Amino acid sequence: MSLGASFYGCHIDKRSTRFTDSVFSGHGDRRDRGKRFAETAFKLLDLRICSVSTIQACILLGSLCLTEGHAESEVIYIAAANRMAQTLDLAGRSTANELERQINLRGMFVSEHLTQS
Repeated sequence: MSLGASFYGCHIDKRSTRFTDSVFSGHGDRRDRGKRFAETAFKLLDLRICSVSTIQACILLGSLCLTEGHAESEVIYIAAANRMAQTLDLAGRSTANELERQINLRGMFVSEHLTQS
């Protein structure tokens, strides 16, 4: 299963389900509707795959941990993202086009910025 498609679908669903009245989004408190999507995203993350998608996933999951009150877990995900960005040398990596270069630079910037804060 592809991390990119599956993970990002779960994360987007987690963030958007609380704003809908759709019967498909589940019942209960709006703030709790995305928990099953978040849990699926955590399960889909494979830290053995060192890629830009994994870095982005770590940053999103780290941010989610922080908003859920799990600062200790947030540090682990952000540190993993930062280390992968350094390992891949995102800032100096050659790319096929400008879009890929910008994605790499922003991934490096975000992972370094979050590690320092």
